Amino acid sequence: MLFSDAEANALLDDHASRATHLAVHSAYPGATGASEVSSARVAAGWGSAAARELDLSAAVSLSMPAGSTAAWVSRWSAISGGSFLGATPIGGSGSKEVQVDTTADTIVSEGHGFSNGDRVVFYNGTAPGGLTAGNEYFVVGSTADSFQVSASDGGAVINLTSDGDVGLLVDGIVTETFGNAGTMTISALTISI
Repeated sequence: MLFSDAEANALLDDHASRATHLAVHSAYPGATGASEVSSARVAAGWGSAAARELDLSAAVSLSMPAGSTAAWVSRWSAISGGSFLGATPIGGSGSKEVQVDTTADTIVSEGHGFSNGDRVVFYNGTAPGGLTAGNEYFVVGSTADSFQVSASDGGAVINLTSDGDVGLLVDGIVTETFGNAGTMTISALTISI
Protein backbone atom coordinates (compact mmCIF):
# COMPACT_ATOMS: atom_id res chain seq x y z
CA MET A 1 0.00 0.00 0.00
CA LEU A 2 1.32 3.41 -0.92
CA PHE A 3 1.12 6.30 1.55
CA SER A 4 2.40 9.83 1.06
CA ASP A 5 4.99 10.92 3.62
CA ALA A 6 2.39 13.18 5.26
CA GLU A 7 -0.09 10.30 5.63
CA ALA A 8 2.60 7.90 6.90
CA ASN A 9 3.62 10.45 9.53
CA ALA A 10 -0.04 11.01 10.52
CA LEU A 11 -0.54 7.25 10.94
CA LEU A 12 2.57 7.03 13.10
CA ASP A 13 1.46 9.99 15.25
CA ASP A 14 -1.92 8.30 15.73
CA HIS A 15 -0.12 5.11 16.77
CA ALA A 16 1.93 7.13 19.27
CA SER A 17 -1.26 8.51 20.82
CA ARG A 18 -2.43 4.95 21.50
CA ALA A 19 0.92 3.24 22.27
CA THR A 20 1.13 4.62 25.79
CA HIS A 21 3.00 1.75 27.48
CA LEU A 22 5.85 -0.67 26.78
CA ALA A 23 6.27 -4.25 28.00
CA VAL A 24 8.90 -6.97 27.61
CA HIS A 25 8.29 -10.47 26.24
CA SER A 26 10.37 -13.59 26.78
CA ALA A 27 9.52 -14.97 23.32
CA TYR A 28 7.78 -13.98 20.10
CA PRO A 29 4.49 -12.29 21.07
CA GLY A 30 2.74 -13.11 17.80
CA ALA A 31 -0.39 -11.12 16.97
CA THR A 32 -1.81 -11.24 20.51
CA GLY A 33 0.99 -10.13 22.85
CA ALA A 34 1.79 -13.60 24.22
CA SER A 35 4.81 -14.34 26.45
CA GLU A 36 4.69 -11.02 28.33
CA VAL A 37 7.15 -10.99 31.25
CA SER A 38 5.41 -10.61 34.61
CA SER A 39 6.59 -7.10 35.35
CA ALA A 40 4.68 -3.84 35.20
CA ARG A 41 4.30 -2.10 31.88
CA VAL A 42 5.95 1.32 31.77
CA ALA A 43 4.66 4.57 30.28
CA ALA A 44 6.34 5.59 27.03
CA GLY A 45 6.57 8.95 25.29
CA TRP A 46 7.06 9.49 21.58
CA GLY A 47 8.37 12.33 19.47
CA SER A 48 6.52 13.61 16.43
CA ALA A 49 6.78 11.39 13.38
CA ALA A 50 9.05 12.61 10.60
CA ALA A 51 10.41 11.02 7.44
CA ARG A 52 8.11 8.00 7.99
CA GLU A 53 9.65 7.22 11.39
CA LEU A 54 8.44 7.50 14.97
CA ASP A 55 11.03 7.51 17.77
CA LEU A 56 10.78 6.96 21.50
CA SER A 57 11.34 10.38 23.10
CA ALA A 58 13.23 9.13 26.18
CA ALA A 59 14.71 5.90 27.51
CA VAL A 60 12.31 3.55 29.29
CA SER A 61 13.41 1.19 32.09
CA LEU A 62 11.44 -1.97 32.82
CA SER A 63 11.90 -4.10 35.94
CA MET A 64 12.84 -7.69 35.15
CA PRO A 65 12.21 -10.52 37.63
CA ALA A 66 14.96 -13.00 38.50
CA GLY A 67 15.13 -15.84 35.98
CA SER A 68 13.33 -13.89 33.24
CA THR A 69 14.37 -13.40 29.63
CA ALA A 70 13.96 -10.27 27.53
CA ALA A 71 13.58 -10.88 23.79
CA TRP A 72 10.89 -8.49 22.47
CA VAL A 73 9.57 -5.07 23.47
CA SER A 74 5.89 -4.39 22.82
CA ARG A 75 3.56 -1.42 22.62
CA TRP A 76 0.26 -1.40 24.54
CA SER A 77 -2.66 0.99 24.93
CA ALA A 78 -2.84 0.67 28.74
CA ILE A 79 -0.81 -0.16 31.85
CA SER A 80 -2.81 -3.41 32.19
CA GLY A 81 -5.22 -5.07 29.82
CA GLY A 82 -5.68 -2.75 26.87
CA SER A 83 -4.79 -3.51 23.28
CA PHE A 84 -1.58 -5.09 22.03
CA LEU A 85 -0.33 -2.77 19.26
CA GLY A 86 2.82 -4.51 18.03
CA ALA A 87 6.33 -5.58 19.01
CA THR A 88 9.95 -5.27 17.99
CA PRO A 89 12.84 -7.68 18.69
CA ILE A 90 15.25 -6.34 21.31
CA GLY A 91 18.65 -5.49 19.87
CA GLY A 92 17.33 -5.28 16.33
CA SER A 93 18.86 -2.98 13.77
CA GLY A 94 15.65 -2.17 11.90
CA SER A 95 13.33 -4.59 10.16
CA LYS A 96 13.97 -5.40 6.53
CA GLU A 97 11.72 -6.99 3.92
CA VAL A 98 12.91 -10.29 2.49
CA GLN A 99 12.54 -12.48 -0.54
CA VAL A 100 13.41 -16.17 -0.63
CA ASP A 101 15.43 -18.17 -3.14
CA THR A 102 14.33 -21.74 -2.38
CA THR A 103 16.75 -23.18 -4.96
CA ALA A 104 19.77 -21.78 -3.09
CA ASP A 105 18.15 -21.82 0.41
CA THR A 106 18.93 -18.11 0.57
CA ILE A 107 17.21 -15.08 2.07
CA VAL A 108 17.54 -12.04 -0.21
CA SER A 109 17.46 -8.65 1.52
CA GLU A 110 19.33 -5.78 -0.11
CA GLY A 111 21.92 -4.21 2.22
CA HIS A 112 20.74 -6.28 5.20
CA GLY A 113 23.87 -5.61 7.29
CA PHE A 114 23.96 -9.04 8.98
CA SER A 115 27.20 -10.94 9.56
CA ASN A 116 27.77 -14.65 10.04
CA GLY A 117 26.87 -15.58 13.62
CA ASP A 118 24.27 -12.81 14.07
CA ARG A 119 20.92 -13.94 15.44
CA VAL A 120 17.86 -13.05 13.39
CA VAL A 121 14.12 -13.54 13.63
CA PHE A 122 11.44 -13.58 10.92
CA TYR A 123 8.02 -12.09 11.64
CA ASN A 124 5.01 -10.23 10.21
CA GLY A 125 3.49 -13.28 8.53
CA THR A 126 4.20 -16.88 7.69
CA ALA A 127 7.92 -17.65 7.52
CA PRO A 128 9.47 -19.52 4.59
CA GLY A 129 8.98 -23.30 4.66
CA GLY A 130 11.59 -24.80 7.00
CA LEU A 131 11.46 -21.79 9.37
CA THR A 132 9.00 -20.73 12.08
CA ALA A 133 7.95 -17.10 12.56
CA GLY A 134 9.39 -15.77 15.81
CA ASN A 135 12.09 -18.42 16.24
CA GLU A 136 15.70 -17.27 16.43
CA TYR A 137 18.15 -18.37 13.73
CA PHE A 138 21.86 -17.79 13.12
CA VAL A 139 23.13 -16.09 9.97
CA VAL A 140 25.52 -18.16 7.83
CA GLY A 141 26.79 -17.59 4.29
CA SER A 142 26.27 -13.84 4.51
CA THR A 143 26.92 -11.61 1.49
CA ALA A 144 26.05 -7.93 0.99
CA ASP A 145 22.49 -8.64 -0.19
CA SER A 146 21.70 -12.21 0.91
CA PHE A 147 22.29 -14.75 3.65
CA GLN A 148 21.36 -18.23 4.77
CA VAL A 149 20.22 -19.35 8.21
CA SER A 150 21.05 -22.19 10.57
CA ALA A 151 19.60 -23.49 13.82
CA SER A 152 23.06 -23.15 15.43
CA ASP A 153 26.01 -20.79 15.12
CA GLY A 154 28.04 -21.97 12.10
CA GLY A 155 25.70 -24.95 11.65
CA ALA A 156 24.11 -26.52 8.61
CA VAL A 157 22.04 -24.35 6.29
CA ILE A 158 18.29 -24.83 6.74
CA ASN A 159 16.47 -26.06 3.63
CA LEU A 160 13.89 -23.44 2.60
CA THR A 161 10.91 -25.15 0.95
CA SER A 162 8.57 -22.21 0.26
CA ASP A 163 8.65 -18.41 0.02
CA GLY A 164 6.60 -17.35 3.04
CA ASP A 165 4.30 -14.32 3.09
CA VAL A 166 4.73 -11.14 1.08
CA GLY A 167 5.76 -8.43 3.55
CA LEU A 168 7.67 -10.87 5.76
CA LEU A 169 10.29 -9.05 7.83
CA VAL A 170 13.65 -10.02 9.30
CA ASP A 171 15.52 -8.26 12.08
CA GLY A 172 18.40 -8.94 14.41
CA ILE A 173 17.62 -10.03 17.96
CA VAL A 174 19.70 -10.02 21.13
CA THR A 175 18.04 -11.76 24.07
CA GLU A 176 19.09 -11.12 27.66
CA THR A 177 18.50 -13.48 30.58
CA PHE A 178 18.34 -12.06 34.11
CA GLY A 179 19.75 -14.46 36.73
CA ASN A 180 18.87 -11.90 39.39
CA ALA A 181 16.20 -9.23 39.29
CA GLY A 182 17.34 -6.35 37.13
CA THR A 183 16.37 -3.62 34.70
CA MET A 184 15.94 -3.70 30.93
CA THR A 185 16.48 -0.23 29.50
CA ILE A 186 15.06 0.54 26.07
CA SER A 187 17.10 3.58 25.07
CA ALA A 188 15.94 3.78 21.46
CA LEU A 189 12.95 2.43 19.58
CA THR A 190 12.00 3.45 16.06
CA ILE A 191 8.83 2.47 14.23
CA SER A 192 8.85 2.96 10.46
CA ILE A 193 6.31 2.83 7.66
